[in-house]
Amino acid sequence: MNEDYPRTWMELEQRFHDETDCLAYIQAFRWPEGLRCPRCASQRTWPMKRGLWLCQDCRHQTSVLAGTVFQDTKLPLTTLREKLIKIGAKVVRHARQNGAGSIPKGTTSSFVTACA
Repeated sequence: MNEDYPRTWMELEQRFHDETDCLAYIQAFRWPEGLRCPRCASQRTWPMKRGLWLCQDCRHQTSVLAGTVFQDTKLPLTTLREKLIKIGAKVVRHARQNGAGSIPKGTTSSFVTACA
């Protein structure tokens, strides 16, 4: 997946409109060649209920969020998205105020999206 991050709040809202959009992005980011089983690396995985995936080779069940900072969250990803943007904006603003001039203006959403 190339680094095609949203550059404006409107682009962010359109691209990550709901949970399905957020999960699809995380999946594509983690597995650009297609979802792989974390246990045996097989690409023979099938979607199950409740957002889980089943490996047809070793029968391991996993989710797109397993092994990420989001794996234990009970909050919707759309809520987390907004919180990460706010945190990222504060980090970038703080860095600029303290002499980190290498952070170009307009990259707050790119920065936060990359951290997710």
